[in-house]
Amino acid sequence: MGRFLFLCLGLTTLLSAQDKAPSLIKKPRSPNNDYAQVMLIQSQQTIKKDEPILVRTRGFPVGQLSPPYASFSGLQRKDQFCDVLGIIDGKRSFLFSYTDGASFTESRNYFHYTLEKKLSSINGGVSKGPHSLVVVLRNSYGETLKNAASMDTMVFSYQSESTKKELQQLGQLLEKPMVIYNEPAGVYAAGAPILFDFYKLGCTIGPADYKVAVYLDNTLLQKVSVWGPFILKNVSKGKHTIRLELISPLDEVVANPFGATIEGSFEVK
Repeated sequence: MGRFLFLCLGLTTLLSAQDKAPSLIKKPRSPNNDYAQVMLIQSQQTIKKDEPILVRTRGFPVGQLSPPYASFSGLQRKDQFCDVLGIIDGKRSFLFSYTDGASFTESRNYFHYTLEKKLSSINGGVSKGPHSLVVVLRNSYGETLKNAASMDTMVFSYQSESTKKELQQLGQLLEKPMVIYNEPAGVYAAGAPILFDFYKLGCTIGPADYKVAVYLDNTLLQKVSVWGPFILKNVSKGKHTIRLELISPLDEVVANPFGATIEGSFEVK
């Protein structure tokens, strides 16, 4: 009898520890406007230091609250504004937000925004030479929209001339399978749900297709086989890193075409 109680107590302790371990919980995608669109406006392939990158959105209220149906409950808002994620050479780099442009609202809730961002203003800077840029619409919780028109790409040269061949090669890299880190980023309150979200290019995520290995502080958390948002739970206080690896259908790690490590950081207080 005593041995049975000891085993029960041990099992209860183990289950309790598992309940408190960090985990990813799948959440449904936020409904959004299927006609939302983002467009990169490129007048020339060489961008000078003080020349901005221009983005235009349609059917998407950058700088305003998401409508109630465009979010899922239980997540902290990211300043309560929709924005546009900028990805340079396969790495999460900056955001276009309401401070980057003015809006013009027509009738029938048709939104049309033009935003601009100087590369010289981006934290960490951008090196001279050829680069690729991907832009993706995000709702007010930081979740990326997954419809085709909510993403656009371009290649350019910054502060120096690049050959046509160099830019073509960069464009070809954008067609290769890759995963891009999105959230979490910033500071979260202890116990609050944390959004985990990524974006993918050139591949299909699924049980029989590509998967994404998610590492929290260098410990494998889960191999994700669904492209959509998750809730990250039971994360201890302190600073943390998340690293992503794209796994092929043959269960092999796919190197990022741009050679970058796909990772991000956040803090729980």
